[in-house]
Amino acid sequence: MTNLEDLLNSCFNRIKDKVTVLLKQNNNIEQIVTVDVINICNELSFEKKNDSLNCCYNDQHSHKCVDIEFQCYDLISWLKRQESSEKVYWNDSVNSLEIAGVGIADLVINKCYNNLENIFHCLETKLSFSSSKIRYYGGLTFSNELNNDSRWKSFGAVRFFVPRFELIKTSTKINLSCNFLYSPNKNVEESLGKLKSDISKLSIDFTSDIYSSKVQNIISEFSIPNKSKWNEVFINIIDKLNSGFMSKIVMARKKTLNFSNNIDGCNILHKLKKYNPKTIVFGIQPDKSTFFLGATPECLYERCGNKISSHAIAGTRLRGDHHSLDCKRESELLNSAKELDEHLFVQKYFENSFKHLCSNFSHDKTPSVLKVSMLQHLYCEFSGTLYDDVKNSDIIQELHPSPAVGGCPKSTAIDLIKRVETFDRGLYASPIGWFSKNDAKFAVGIRSALIQNNSLSIYAGAGIIKKSDPEKEWQEIEHKFDNFTRIFE
Repeated sequence: MTNLEDLLNSCFNRIKDKVTVLLKQNNNIEQIVTVDVINICNELSFEKKNDSLNCCYNDQHSHKCVDIEFQCYDLISWLKRQESSEKVYWNDSVNSLEIAGVGIADLVINKCYNNLENIFHCLETKLSFSSSKIRYYGGLTFSNELNNDSRWKSFGAVRFFVPRFELIKTSTKINLSCNFLYSPNKNVEESLGKLKSDISKLSIDFTSDIYSSKVQNIISEFSIPNKSKWNEVFINIIDKLNSGFMSKIVMARKKTLNFSNNIDGCNILHKLKKYNPKTIVFGIQPDKSTFFLGATPECLYERCGNKISSHAIAGTRLRGDHHSLDCKRESELLNSAKELDEHLFVQKYFENSFKHLCSNFSHDKTPSVLKVSMLQHLYCEFSGTLYDDVKNSDIIQELHPSPAVGGCPKSTAIDLIKRVETFDRGLYASPIGWFSKNDAKFAVGIRSALIQNNSLSIYAGAGIIKKSDPEKEWQEIEHKFDNFTRIFE
């Protein structure tokens, strides 16, 4: 019987063996080498015995087993225990996929993404020589260059990375893997030494943590823009809408809460997951003091080979406290001329985008209602078959930013947003997700917030058309802020 420490230490030797083979072959192609540390399948690789399970992995030399307590693995607790300053979290409830990543095996970060095709081509070339299991995680900023707001500096304008360690949980499997970038242009011995150091620091405690129930003290808060400035900007926007300058724009606000102590991002992730079971919960930590996280209902796109799906979401109503009120508000949403018009802009945009991307596609002809924990939205699903030469960079540039977060016409709305919003959106309302050799999934980074030390900046927006009312749009954003503010009540 082997213990967990032995399994972890053996992964270094297995990676070193794979790297040695590549060096002997004079292989000059950068690629990601990966090994499984733990791989537990629900029915195939373990047998439950009282409160233990027998976990096995095979390599070319041996078959090894270890007893692990049979508990519900808490990936956020595991993430919280890690010393590493770089972390990523992804919980996709629709696909029963939960991922926690720690450390850096490979990283790309750029100050702009005018050359997004080249960035993706470089990473996709590495993936083409790597295991299909390897994923790059990250995202890009709302606009294509990094602005002057230092709080977003660690993310660059585009940032993707392969974690050193990935703990992945599905409905049928739990897998802990270790990743290593083989690069013939780098000092391999030095890179292996860094790997060994990373392994020695990894926590292999998978048990649930006792999350703090203590409510932190908010010492100050402020909103950008304030109410009077919001009304002033709103009047200017309505004038532009009435003049035909544009047909829709999404205006955002930022609410910042300052606390007496530094904020634990994993505690916030835990509560977001608890309160938002029908969303994609995500978190990206590029350094010890910075954490971008959220619980978004909106999928920008999901790709499986040459198949793609996406969601057109726009229009909002509160959920009801009881069934009859919830149904009443759903009916109001489905019959609101303003909300239907707002959604139609998004639906038409996706129709046009899918025509550019797909050889054939289909979509819901009329919107249905998507219900999440506090809000409900108009929703249409799109699916199609991609043209053979379509890359992930093509899809992102085609779909982002949609009228659900930007406006239409796209370029006109984005230019106006840059002029009238007095803060940097950063990763808010941007593509956040992952891609592998054959698959990808990107969410829209809404219902999100940025942690910096003891400060939490929450971002939310509202779609504005000719029929919009400034007070109602202000209150809609307040309700979206509640996704975070209720955590501290």
